[in-house]
Amino acid sequence: MVWSMKGNVKKIVGPKLVRLYFSTIRFCSRHTANRDSQLIVYMKNGQIKNVDGPCSIYFDHLHHERIEIKKAIRVEYGEAIVVYTDEIAEQEKLLEKSSDSGNKLQTASVVNDQDDGKKMVRKIYKGPLMFLPRINQHIHEFSWHGESNASHPSQIRVLSGLRKFTNLPLLEQQIYYNVRDVKTNDSDTLTIKVMLFYTIVDITKMLDTTSDVVGDIINALAADVISWSATKSYSQILEHTGELSDLNTFKQLIKCAEIHGTKIGKVHYRGLKGSDSLLVLHDQAVRRRLELKSKQEEMVERERMEDLKLAKSLERAEKEQSKKSREHEHMLRLRKNEHEQKMEMELAACNQKINFYKQLKENGVNLTEFLVAESYSNSTGVSKQSMLHLNNINGNSSNIHVHTDRR
Repeated sequence: MVWSMKGNVKKIVGPKLVRLYFSTIRFCSRHTANRDSQLIVYMKNGQIKNVDGPCSIYFDHLHHERIEIKKAIRVEYGEAIVVYTDEIAEQEKLLEKSSDSGNKLQTASVVNDQDDGKKMVRKIYKGPLMFLPRINQHIHEFSWHGESNASHPSQIRVLSGLRKFTNLPLLEQQIYYNVRDVKTNDSDTLTIKVMLFYTIVDITKMLDTTSDVVGDIINALAADVISWSATKSYSQILEHTGELSDLNTFKQLIKCAEIHGTKIGKVHYRGLKGSDSLLVLHDQAVRRRLELKSKQEEMVERERMEDLKLAKSLERAEKEQSKKSREHEHMLRLRKNEHEQKMEMELAACNQKINFYKQLKENGVNLTEFLVAESYSNSTGVSKQSMLHLNNINGNSSNIHVHTDRR
């Protein structure tokens, strides 16, 4: 832009060679926006213009106050943004057409309708999309309870205003929360640790009922946990901690979530922590229980070993008795076999002798004299022996023979 001595201004767009005399030169910067951004031009007369990219504008020192480049808001799948638009009644359709071009409008509602024709319209856009806000639009910024930084989930604190964002998550979210200063009916103070899963199902209902849904949810959660533990002692709480993972325990939480357009998926119990004095007493009680359990196990093990020894001894005695019984039966079988063999041998000898005598008789040998002679010959080794023989001759008379060994 070149100003002459008379005050006239001339715009020169290069590349170009210009010879100037007695003139004032002011160079104009070029501002460029791509397809994912836009230029916001602030005019010196107070107007503001939006120029969507891709585009390029040179700064005009006569009309422009400043030019800014604004990136489009990227809304991913499972996210949504809330846009408020200031509209004049006569230009509502034109502005709505220009502002909604290329965006996915899900719901729209009038927040404030004034008598002068101006009104505020709230619109909800769900991703995925690239949103370029207009001059008369601004994005709702949420300020919720957020989790503080900690090296371990048990040390996390959920404090007000720590979570600031514009993209509202619609997928399931989780919160680590420690309910502190929980009183039991025996005046103990505990910290109960839980993990909560929730999902936003109705954005309009949530916007109309609360400005911090996480704060309301954790307050209802804390109320349910405190009311649950108020009727139980420390030992009863340890026995029934499984109830803290059951949604039926959190009635106020479920009711609060329904009011604010959210749904509670599940609640997980993560443990508890007591005061230092309570921890000392608890550790001592645990140590005593472990000692008693150890003694009981030792006694049971000792009794089991005694029973095992007795069982083995009885088993061994039964085996020895069975062994002796089998040995005795074996000896009886051997003796029986030996006796049977002996009887068989004697029977064979007798049969052989009988057959011999039969043959002698058949050959005409007088068996009586033969037997007497045989008996006498067999008794020669006896020191003194007398034998009596009765002979019946022809069946008429008997003869008595007495033989005496006089050696």
